[in-house]
Amino acid sequence: MKVEQVLDILNITNQEYIEFTNIINSVNSKFSIKNLGFLKNDAPLISNSIYSYYPLMFKNIMNMGKDNLPFLIEFSHLHFISLFLLDKIYDEQKFSNSLDLLVLLDLYHENQNNLNMITTYYPDIKEEIQKYLSVTKEGFFKEKYIYSYENSLNISEIETYCYNKYSYAKIALLIYGKFCNTFLDKEIIDVLKESHDYFAVGRQILDDLDDYMDDYSHNSYNIYTNYYYKKNNLSKNLTESKPLQEELTTLSIEYLKKSLNMVKDYTESGWYRYISFYLNQALGKRNLMLNIKNKIDRLY
Repeated sequence: MKVEQVLDILNITNQEYIEFTNIINSVNSKFSIKNLGFLKNDAPLISNSIYSYYPLMFKNIMNMGKDNLPFLIEFSHLHFISLFLLDKIYDEQKFSNSLDLLVLLDLYHENQNNLNMITTYYPDIKEEIQKYLSVTKEGFFKEKYIYSYENSLNISEIETYCYNKYSYAKIALLIYGKFCNTFLDKEIIDVLKESHDYFAVGRQILDDLDDYMDDYSHNSYNIYTNYYYKKNNLSKNLTESKPLQEELTTLSIEYLKKSLNMVKDYTESGWYRYISFYLNQALGKRNLMLNIKNKIDRLY
């Protein structure tokens, strides 16, 4: 995602972006010195992501205090990047970078320490956090080792698979809710969690439409191949199906619209704009397909 898009989604100025990025870069530097100080170069070991800035998406909804944002950004950065590195290693089934395993172990350790510290102060969210950690691992395990293109999951099973993969974000929501300036109604957290569930399905479908051939080559589960082999014999080679791509893009749009509708009262939030960003991508993808289809139809 481009910096301009991040600024627009988070509704922050370039100066604010620099300030928040400096916090993240400081975390990266401290992490490298603390855990891998034997390295002689200054190359960053951890990449940044829009999820490093995740609390900014909810600062208005949750009325977060400005003083709490640096800590929440530090937490979010290590929390999400540890998951993304695990996903990368799972996808490649190897350590393409010689330091990936060391970085992953230390990231996991740092994140677990943060979670332990936070749940010591807020024990009422500990059990739910443990549940989300467990189902996240379950989602990864099933995706990489249980499910394959030969599996035929129904829509309810696909939803659960997507919800589990995105449960890490719900951990962040629970923690953000403890750092508000005013009392936060549990109903708001519940609405955000449900919005995350719908978003998880819509976003996963879009990702799988882009990655299905790569996932297929690694025998990894993919929603496109799941639907393709429901419609075709397993012995048939996987190919591009325009009608199926259109069908799944439409399905993605339905879930993203549901996600957006859940937060219709928070249109000024970064989360609303983030959902809208992917909804617009899906709508653009479907419109392009329909335009091409109409042009072909006119030829005949």
